Amino acid sequence: MIVQRVSSFFLKKPLLMQGFVSGMIAASGDAICQLVIEGTPIEKYNFLRTTRFFALGGLLVAPTLYRWFRVLDKIKHGAPYTHPIKRVLVDQLFFSPVFSVIFLMVLRLLENRSIDECYALVSRDWWPLWKTGLMFWPFFQLVNFSIVPIHYRVVTTNSAGLLWNCYVSYRTQKR
Repeated sequence: MIVQRVSSFFLKKPLLMQGFVSGMIAASGDAICQLVIEGTPIEKYNFLRTTRFFALGGLLVAPTLYRWFRVLDKIKHGAPYTHPIKRVLVDQLFFSPVFSVIFLMVLRLLENRSIDECYALVSRDWWPLWKTGLMFWPFFQLVNFSIVPIHYRVVTTNSAGLLWNCYVSYRTQKR
């Protein structure tokens, strides 16, 4: 019953549901980073930082991926078994590098940094993040584009992104 209701919400209100779930996953990734990886005591926990990750996941990542995955789903040239491979290549070579810059820039702007600071930090963080992402995302997305129905791809991506968000939080927030 609960699974049917949740599935129904994903079909009826896909952006709202995926935005909320994506925000929660991004916030969870930051929380795990702060509490487990960085060992931050609860009294020094940075709730504003977690809120920024929630906003990025829910208001930037989810709507962007929702639309992007629909664009990718139109790639249907050639034999059907090649479609997921072509989608991964387009995703990783064209979308991922640009979206990574946008994500990092918005993160830094949400931290109330100047444009010059944002540019310097994006320049510092982009290549290591994208390079590391190339070791993780293509393999995951190949499975995602092969077997996951389109209306669950954003949440599936963000579920795998829990680990990724821990890494992004750690990489972008370290001194």
